Amino acid sequence: MNLIFRLFISGCFFIGISAVNASNLVKSEAPMSVLVVSDIDETIRIRNVHNLIKSGQNLKHSRHYVGMNSLYRELVQAHSAEIRYVTNSNKVDSHTRFLRESGFPEGQVYFRDKSKDDKQSHKIRIIRRILDENPSDVVLFFGDNTSHDSDTYRTVISERSDDGRIYRTFIRVIDSDGKTVNYEGQIPFLSPIEIALELRDIGIFESDQVRMLTQEVMTTLDRETEYRRSGRKMHKDEFHKGPRVFPGFLECAEYNWEYGDQLDSYSDSRMSVYVERIENLCTGLKVK
Repeated sequence: MNLIFRLFISGCFFIGISAVNASNLVKSEAPMSVLVVSDIDETIRIRNVHNLIKSGQNLKHSRHYVGMNSLYRELVQAHSAEIRYVTNSNKVDSHTRFLRESGFPEGQVYFRDKSKDDKQSHKIRIIRRILDENPSDVVLFFGDNTSHDSDTYRTVISERSDDGRIYRTFIRVIDSDGKTVNYEGQIPFLSPIEIALELRDIGIFESDQVRMLTQEVMTTLDRETEYRRSGRKMHKDEFHKGPRVFPGFLECAEYNWEYGDQLDSYSDSRMSVYVERIENLCTGLKVK
């Protein structure tokens, strides 16, 4: 009887342990729900917003920053991410065509009614509504430093500091005015490579996705470098009307590369070459 009783108790114990482990495994492998809130102009679309003539000309072309469409698609595929585009523009046809032709995932686009809102109040009002309507574990904000995106995202996040969500704010560096972002904790970037590294650190991306995006960026960057070294003898439209990694109007002297400790682990994905390229472009770049 004692032997049978001990076997019974042991069986129950191992069944209990197995059930607990299985429960934890399911919980740890369950993908986090992700909400993406993205600006358009100069965040994912090349516009040159400080040059009125060229900005208007770029409205005629669907020129995107390389890899941003792939980044968003990966978020949708891996986490069924909800995508929301919030812009201060009222160029409905142009931006809708851009998103479609450039291969960005579908998502509601919020344009500004200039008769009702100024630029900052429009985005704050819309983003508040988006967050109320879309519960998620992680919220990823994407903007640039040519406008008020940094302030806008900071305002919204500060209102919801205790809601249990993970917030990350990514600001594309276009201007160099003594700082790349306005607030500590916001993440400056020049391409999706930096974003992918950050997303890997919080468990949103895997290393393979970092390598994939790095390869896509470097393929185009090789063409950009070839163009510059050729004395601009390549077909002009191919370079000036197509997607780019670094636009000609980029000013990034204040940008710091923060991922020096990760170069060795990504040697096969040409991460080191990427850093060399941005060192050449950004005078005074510090590699940390």
